[in-house]
Amino acid sequence: MKVLLINGSPHARGCTATALGVVADVLEQNGIETEMIHVGLKDVRGCIGCDFLHGEMPIASSRYWNMVHGNTTEEVLRDEEGLQTMRVLGRNMAFLIRAIARERDAAGLPETEPTRITTNFIR
Repeated sequence: MKVLLINGSPHARGCTATALGVVADVLEQNGIETEMIHVGLKDVRGCIGCDFLHGEMPIASSRYWNMVHGNTTEEVLRDEEGLQTMRVLGRNMAFLIRAIARERDAAGLPETEPTRITTNFIR
């Protein structure tokens, strides 16, 4: 198993990379390979509406907003609550990845809806 961490910040080794690095460390301690790529200065195109990526994907959470505070990497490393949140996120991601893999191997993946229903709230 492998997790791809995408750093969208313009600073390749800045605050976002520091937070992602904490998550990556926890994932790797749990036997999950990681790779971080930096796209912050690249011309990355937005969503094309293919409904593929987020269709029925489980979302890992932590205990609070998945963010750290600080203007520099040094300040981020002093944000104890933010770093703890990143560690909890990494552990929860590792748990979810392993649980899905076990269930997939034992019983297969969940049934998907045959068509996606979307709602337009403007009537």
